Amino acid sequence: MRKFIIAEKTVCLLILMLLMSSLFAGEQALIASGHPFYPPVMWREGDKITGAAAEITEAVLKDLKTPCVVKYAGSWDQVQKEAMEGKVDLIVAIYKNDERMKYLDFSIPYIEDPVVIFVKKGKTFSFKVWEDLVGKKGVTGTGESYGESFDEFMNKKLSMERISNRDGFKKLLDGSADYMIAGKYPGSIQAKQEGILHELEILITPVTTQQFYMAISKKSKYTGLLPEINKKLKHYTLNGFTERVIFKHQLKHEGNNSF
Repeated sequence: MRKFIIAEKTVCLLILMLLMSSLFAGEQALIASGHPFYPPVMWREGDKITGAAAEITEAVLKDLKTPCVVKYAGSWDQVQKEAMEGKVDLIVAIYKNDERMKYLDFSIPYIEDPVVIFVKKGKTFSFKVWEDLVGKKGVTGTGESYGESFDEFMNKKLSMERISNRDGFKKLLDGSADYMIAGKYPGSIQAKQEGILHELEILITPVTTQQFYMAISKKSKYTGLLPEINKKLKHYTLNGFTERVIFKHQLKHEGNNSF
């Protein structure tokens, strides 16, 4: 009799475990990703994306009781393609433009990002307006966007090669490019890590100051979270959490040569 009771309990336990496993399988975690090299906002660490935007995203979704995984999903172009196809639910930080609005729903802006011009030391030139770049050879990152207005100007008026930042810096230093457009923070951090920051200068006038947004794929089942995400982002801005997280990750990468 005792053996029968034990066997009955074992069967009940197995059934319960099967039910729980199917329940958890149905509640799949939100998949988030981001740029693999844009510190201090976001960057790759192994199979994950970390940084200020990743930390803020995780905090928002934790508050909303939504399980998430912030994973590395390839190059920046690949991340955007995965979001377009619905394989990535959320991009932790991205500029907003008309093309991206076709496949992404955007949050309110929550991080400012100055975009600047890097030049070889001693090769500065007068830059006040975008037209001052006409006739010069420029480089910028593959897959980057700097806002609808400048993107249109760049594509129509400028001689611009799209390559990695590392190759862009090489072209600046060997004289085959006159300038490089990049985010001030990731560009400076990468140049410092490669030991070439002292060979470069940043022109005083920024090209533009862009805003980073969170964005959810239109093919994701999580698009309904945006109103609550916006409330959390506003709250984090007002209570200083966003600023503290960004500052923490800036400090973390001063002198860090781990990339």
